[in-house]
Amino acid sequence: MRCQFARKLAVAPAEVKPNFIAALAARGDAVGLTESINKLTADPNEDVRKAAIQALGRIGNQTSVPVLIALLKDPATRRDATKSLTDIHGGGVIEAMLQMAELGDTESRSAVITILAQRGQTEALPSFRKALANSDGAIRMAALTGLNALGTPDDLKPLADHILTTTDDREREELGNTMTAIALRSSNEQARTAAALQDFPGGSPAAKVRLIAVLSSLGGDRALTVVQGALAEGGDVHNAALRGLAEWPSSAPMGVLRTAAKDDADKSNRIQALRGYIRMINGSGMPPPAKVQAFKDAMAMAERPDEKRQALGGLAEIGSIESLRIVQPFLDDADVKREAYLAYERIAEAISGSQPDAAKEALKRVADSAEDTRLQNRAKSALERIK
Repeated sequence: MRCQFARKLAVAPAEVKPNFIAALAARGDAVGLTESINKLTADPNEDVRKAAIQALGRIGNQTSVPVLIALLKDPATRRDATKSLTDIHGGGVIEAMLQMAELGDTESRSAVITILAQRGQTEALPSFRKALANSDGAIRMAALTGLNALGTPDDLKPLADHILTTTDDREREELGNTMTAIALRSSNEQARTAAALQDFPGGSPAAKVRLIAVLSSLGGDRALTVVQGALAEGGDVHNAALRGLAEWPSSAPMGVLRTAAKDDADKSNRIQALRGYIRMINGSGMPPPAKVQAFKDAMAMAERPDEKRQALGGLAEIGSIESLRIVQPFLDDADVKREAYLAYERIAEAISGSQPDAAKEALKRVADSAEDTRLQNRAKSALERIK
């Protein structure tokens, strides 16, 4: 039967072959036919080539792997070939792909490594690790794609070591991103930051900047101590440390950020520190009165409308008479008027049960003076509920 299919496929008119190939792929049984499909990927007819390439994702085998890899170099066939290499599961396919990941030209090897990562083939980890030491930068970058997806904590120290030795800024960034991705898959706080902490003291300024980004993504007490200590260094390391603290995953650096927001010599650093400080207030675990005071302090330190808006958004989360009073003066500030009215109305609704008189007064002001018609109507509805 398969011989008959093969003969029919060989003599079928070009306009019929694509449907014939698709039917074979749909059957999913191409034993004895795969070689014919492999050959049709080079057919003069574009539709036939496309159908054959797509079919190999379903009915290809190890002999199809080099055929598909060769097609990755042609922009016209790259997409379909990539899809088929991602889908193909015939006998010996993984072994063939692993072999191709370590042979051939840079473009082909890089593509195969990336596809193995997309497939989630953990068998390819040794190939990824080997490729990380390759002299070709493109192959190293492909290896990082694989390690980012499938790497384990065992890869953290080699990655950190590469951050110290590489001179390529883009590669250093990807090394850091890969470290972060792997470390975040681990619940062991100490183990996931150990490699970055170990290599940090001996790093160049550029390496320290990247390791700080890794540590700030992971958090933890030991990492916080090192990053805070890096503030004492100058230039890029100081700036990176402040940026890392502003992006810290917990509110632990709030005190340091508050100081930097007031005292750092660089305006952009002050702004970044203040934004980080404001972001952390509501998640800090402080009691509401302390949060309100923190927002008040932040508003006083703000040099731009952007940070005032950010603080007003945070105050809107705290339903208290104190937060209402802090927002009130900003109702007349043209730069933040809209955000102030939004916060004012929201806080007023929140305190309508405990402080109905203050809430009514605030909601009436919103209903009478807000420029946003929808906000006016919301305030009027809230007033009706209080009455």
